[in-house]
Amino acid sequence: MSAMNPGISGIINTKNNVDAINAAYLSDAKAQYLKSSLPTLRGVNGDTISATNIVSQVTGVRSPIYPQFVKEGGFLGFGQQYVLRWYHISYTPSSASSAGTFGSGTPVNVSFTANVPSNSNYDK
Repeated sequence: MSAMNPGISGIINTKNNVDAINAAYLSDAKAQYLKSSLPTLRGVNGDTISATNIVSQVTGVRSPIYPQFVKEGGFLGFGQQYVLRWYHISYTPSSASSAGTFGSGTPVNVSFTANVPSNSNYDK
């Protein structure tokens, strides 16, 4: 998961700014997905599958887990401290570039919308 570490230059540029650190990790997470979360579309070689069917079957795609520093605790905003929480972004398919043919080896591009969780929806 080297891409989940923004690198030395990314960390130095944040200058201990928690919002910038969180933004760097979120940005990297949005650019990735877990290969293990990709569904396998099954069919008979030579059969076609429509772009609409591809979009309806490509569900459950997620990002690698990424960290965020979240302020928690305290009373009326006083005494809060940062807690490290871990999140996944879920991706919702929005469109496919074209229909596909099973067994052809020709890729079909699928566009996704990133659903970034709120701070209260961390991976427990």
